[in-house]
Amino acid sequence: MSSTQKKVLATTLAQRAAEQAASLAIWLVSGEVQSPAGAFCAWREDGGELAFEYPEITGYALTWLASRHDLSEAEIEAGRRAAVWLLERLETNDLSAHAQWDGDAVYTFDLGMISSGLISFGKRVGEPSFIDGGERVGRHLAALFLGEET
Repeated sequence: MSSTQKKVLATTLAQRAAEQAASLAIWLVSGEVQSPAGAFCAWREDGGELAFEYPEITGYALTWLASRHDLSEAEIEAGRRAAVWLLERLETNDLSAHAQWDGDAVYTFDLGMISSGLISFGKRVGEPSFIDGGERVGRHLAALFLGEET
């Protein structure tokens, strides 16, 4: 393969990757993987129905949204719905990975993703309640590691 062919191929692959990334960004905020309550769900079943609402993935989604160069109104709205859903869970002290599953286990990594997502998205959109919620989860996480009561 010549140098010119390699450059053309590299350019073509970069364009395809950018198109795929743009399509994924649109899909993520389209509601296709977000529950009516605002959570991002673990996956879609073969029949098309959403799997369970997943706090860790919701935190990831918020972090990703916060990192976007330009946030569209759809992205802001999807993020706000997700953050509010997380805050509502926090208000009921539900830190479990998935309610009524795995003995309502709480995973520290998940708490880190929730905290990071709420704080980063809250800072990005200027919403103090999201930042406060993320910091609250962060303090709880720190207390777990330090062996303190929360």
